Amino acid sequence: MRGEDDLPSVSVVPRPGACPFYWLEWGDALIFGMGEGACRWELSKDPQDIDFVEAAVEAAIAGHVSEVFGPHRSQLTVRLANGVTERTSQVNAPVGCLPVPFWTRNKRRRKDYLPYGP
Repeated sequence: MRGEDDLPSVSVVPRPGACPFYWLEWGDALIFGMGEGACRWELSKDPQDIDFVEAAVEAAIAGHVSEVFGPHRSQLTVRLANGVTERTSQVNAPVGCLPVPFWTRNKRRRKDYLPYGP
């Protein structure tokens, strides 16, 4: 599939409560994003990065993704099947660049995504 700017892309919007994800080929780069807070990884197309995308998609399908939201920012945590935990975060500039101590510990602003299946 091709996005609005004619770049090859895939976007998956699952049932309510499950973690959406997308990837976009951009030259030699692969942009892979998950969740509702615009968290993403900027990867290469080497086999190791492709394996990571596959493992992260499997984690999303299994419901092993959580996201914490803060003021103009979010942090996404993916628990891969091999036990490794990967995190990435995203901020909305300029306000999101201001320090907010302990925002990732706010349990009330945490979303644990559901599995794709019943």
